Amino acid sequence: MNKKLFLLVPVAFLAGCTSAAQRMNDCEAQGISRDACYVAEQNRQNGINAQAQAQAMRNAQALYPVESAAGYKHHHDSTQFAQAAHKNRDTISCDDLRRFIDAGIALTPGQQKQIPNCHINTAPATRTVKGYGVTVRIDGQQVYIDDKPAARDEHGETSDVYSQGFYQVVLYKSGKVALLKNRVVQGYLH
Repeated sequence: MNKKLFLLVPVAFLAGCTSAAQRMNDCEAQGISRDACYVAEQNRQNGINAQAQAQAMRNAQALYPVESAAGYKHHHDSTQFAQAAHKNRDTISCDDLRRFIDAGIALTPGQQKQIPNCHINTAPATRTVKGYGVTVRIDGQQVYIDDKPAARDEHGETSDVYSQGFYQVVLYKSGKVALLKNRVVQGYLH
């Protein structure tokens, strides 16, 4: 009995794990338009991101409560702490500075001066690769497939997946770019 339960728990736990592409396929299989399925998936991902951001703010507030002028600690406004901490720290670590830039957080004048010392390139890198009759332009965080903006479907440790129409592009952290058409691998772009 215990062996069966031991084997069922991981299977039941993994049963809820699906990729964005699988959820899109399941949605479309129910007769719902691709556009409606895409909007539903984007709303799902935005909801997850909003919950994660809210939890991060609560965690920050718990670690660093804001003190008022009277000396009382307030635990109700984590946004206030994040803004106060950001404004009061003119110099931060290079790793934190990179995270601020990646997140699009406005920098203080002191932090702006710190950018060259950290050897951070703030200009978005534009790169164009071609192959299989398709042109992919990578402009900072935005990807264009045949000059049409692509949506990021998946984000992973080693790669990101973008899609536009029939095409999917896999951008590997190593720099390689793979092209898929209708979820069939065409090859690498150069």
